[in-house]
Amino acid sequence: MYHWTYQILFLRVEILIFIFTIFWENRVLKDAGFLIRS
Repeated sequence: MYHWTYQILFLRVEILIFIFTIFWENRVLKDAGFLIRS
């Protein structure tokens, strides 16, 4: 039971990190493109 809850928590953290990484990369790429244009 405890191991199962721990696994779900770990999976949630992994998904959050994955979403945050994609969001951050998109933001950095947009900023870089803006800097290159100007």
